[in-house]
Amino acid sequence: MKTTITRGISNKQIAALHAAFRKIGITDRNDRIEYINSQINRNVESTKELTLDEAKSLLAGLYASRRPEVALLQVEARNLVHEIYALSFKIPFLNKDYSELDSPEDIEMNKAKISAWTRKYAKCRKPISRMTVDELYAVKIQMRDIITGIKRKGGD
Repeated sequence: MKTTITRGISNKQIAALHAAFRKIGITDRNDRIEYINSQINRNVESTKELTLDEAKSLLAGLYASRRPEVALLQVEARNLVHEIYALSFKIPFLNKDYSELDSPEDIEMNKAKISAWTRKYAKCRKPISRMTVDELYAVKIQMRDIITGIKRKGGD
């Protein structure tokens, strides 16, 4: 069974949660904590005790009224990131031969290597977490071109 690293909530997520609560009229701290506890099915005393995933689900619930197109773009972006991650195992200087490593640390290291590569060599020169769907698609094509070039030269 895979285990993942449980990360705490980021400062930006705390600010976003508080802003979202203010927008819907929950300004009292006790009311916020009561709402959070009811949504995540555990007791917390502060928003700082939330995990990254809990904060994501809370924010998604609070912003559920957003347009459905935004949700579709997020799903498409997530799928593209998964495809880019899979393609990285076919590129020797990225993650080749690391596909059987399942520890959470190895997965995080592979993600960091891809992000560092995109900041340095991708056309848009951004971390992968800051890219739009179009930029992610361009990175995917760029990685496919690299794989094709490697195959033409006789590698793998």
